[in-house]
Amino acid sequence: MDLDYGTADYQAWRTTVSDWTTDDEVSATVPAQQIEFVRPGSGTGEDIGGQFDFKDIVCQIFPIPAHQKALQTLIDHYFDTAGKITFSVPKVPTLDPKHDAYVFLVAADFHDLSAFTNQKTNYKDKEVFFAVMVNFTAPSNGIQ
Repeated sequence: MDLDYGTADYQAWRTTVSDWTTDDEVSATVPAQQIEFVRPGSGTGEDIGGQFDFKDIVCQIFPIPAHQKALQTLIDHYFDTAGKITFSVPKVPTLDPKHDAYVFLVAADFHDLSAFTNQKTNYKDKEVFFAVMVNFTAPSNGIQ
């Protein structure tokens, strides 16, 4: 996610006879190699294999008081699972007696992130997302 609102300013790529590069030129030639295919799981970050080195991360979590019934309505409409999985928003104690749940605003800043397979590139990034604590039940196997 690029929160600088600019265009993507780099692309990492390789061939079977070159190392990773982030510019338009082919990097140093290496002997031909069989590159293992990595099945993506949750995004393109899965395609950059190897160990990641998180040298400097700042993660801030801000609890925002909310109404449990309103959150439950949102979850019910957002995750229309036709009864396959049930999500329930629990009531929790809050500092404000008018509220009985929280929405969490999470802001993460990855200042210095690199991958073992491409140590030349710094994958710095920022992420902001909202989270809601839920309990879930899968009725077919009773997992909770």
